Amino acid sequence: MNTPWIEKINLSPDIDFPATSFFIGRIPNLVLPSNRKEAFIKQQPLHRKIIDTLFPSKDRSSKIPLVYADQCHGSNIAIITPPFFETEKREHVDGLMTTHSGVILSITTADCAPVWIIEKKGRAGALIHSGKQGTELGIVPKAIHQMKELFQIDPQDLILTIGPCIRPPCYEIDFAEIIRMQAAEAGIGMVQDEKICTACHLERYYSYRYEQGKTGHMLALLLLHNTATVTSKEKEIF
Repeated sequence: MNTPWIEKINLSPDIDFPATSFFIGRIPNLVLPSNRKEAFIKQQPLHRKIIDTLFPSKDRSSKIPLVYADQCHGSNIAIITPPFFETEKREHVDGLMTTHSGVILSITTADCAPVWIIEKKGRAGALIHSGKQGTELGIVPKAIHQMKELFQIDPQDLILTIGPCIRPPCYEIDFAEIIRMQAAEAGIGMVQDEKICTACHLERYYSYRYEQGKTGHMLALLLLHNTATVTSKEKEIF
């Protein structure tokens, strides 16, 4: 699927990196209700159809399992382990983390930053929703700490990528810059930032602030492919 509103995110300089990620922006010609909850409900089946196209299952009779976060602008992170289901919602979390391939992680944004944190060999990954509140609560350094504690991954072996989000001068707080500083303080080995402002490119992205809340949601996705494993003390942490 080759469209300007579906962006493949390069998580690593390695072209054979064992993970796939996308960012789905504004769906062209889609008229959404002014109520955000209703807009989200209307977008869900379209998003699932796009996901199934981007991540086709080898078995045509089934879909690759999808886990999505029911976000609350907090710092809770769910550790995703089997069993997996076709679609699963994790309540009251703003981050998803896994060491398992074969499950798609998903978060929504509408100005906040989607943040991918991946072990350099693709053995573990996290997808984080970090806006003003989540950044102030330190959800990104919390995720880095959990990957170190749960999976014994040195932060130097992690790659962090910040996707499209609102930025100055369209917003008074540069939480993308704060995230970069937090990552550096946590010892992250590589930080990548697309440096794209959602509010500056409304033809491609939704912007909650610019559109005064009457807007849709964008979708960040992550799927690991690596069969290698890490030493793990997995459990769900809040």
